[in-house]
Amino acid sequence: MKHSAKVIGIMIMLTVATATASRALAQSTSSVATQLGVTISPQNKQEEGQQAKDENECYSMAKQQSGVDPATMTAQQSQGPNGAGAKGAAKGAAVGAIAGDAGTGAAVGAVHGRRKEKRAERKADDQAQNTQQSMNVFKNSFSSCMAGRKYSVK
Repeated sequence: MKHSAKVIGIMIMLTVATATASRALAQSTSSVATQLGVTISPQNKQEEGQQAKDENECYSMAKQQSGVDPATMTAQQSQGPNGAGAKGAAKGAAVGAIAGDAGTGAAVGAVHGRRKEKRAERKADDQAQNTQQSMNVFKNSFSSCMAGRKYSVK
C-alpha cells in the first residue's frame, strides 16, 4: 500500500511538472512572435518545440543581419514642448535689461529658444523614424527565415 502511494505521488508530480513545462514552452514559443507583433503558423505540422527552436534561430539570424535586437530597443517616448521659447525669452529679457531694452531681448530670446526646440523635435522624429525602419528590416529578415522553414508569418 505504501509503495502504491509513493508511485501515485510520483506520477502526480511528473504530470504537474510536464504540464508546467508545456505551458512554459508555449509561452516561450509565442514570446518572439508576440514581441514582434506577428502571428506564426506551422505549414508542415511542426511541433511546438521545433517552432520555438526555429523562431529563436531566425531571431538570432535576423539580429545578425539587421544589426537590430528588438529585446534591447526602447519605445520612443513622445516629448512635449520643453518650454525652450519661454526660457529663451527670459534669458533674452535679462540680457536685454542689462543692455537697456528688455522687450527686444525677450523677443530675440524667444525666437532663438523656439528654433532650438524645433531642432530637438526634428531630431526626435528622425530617431523614431530610424528605429521604425530598423524594426522593419528585422521583421522582414525574421519573416523570410521563418517562411523558408515552412511557417506562415502574418
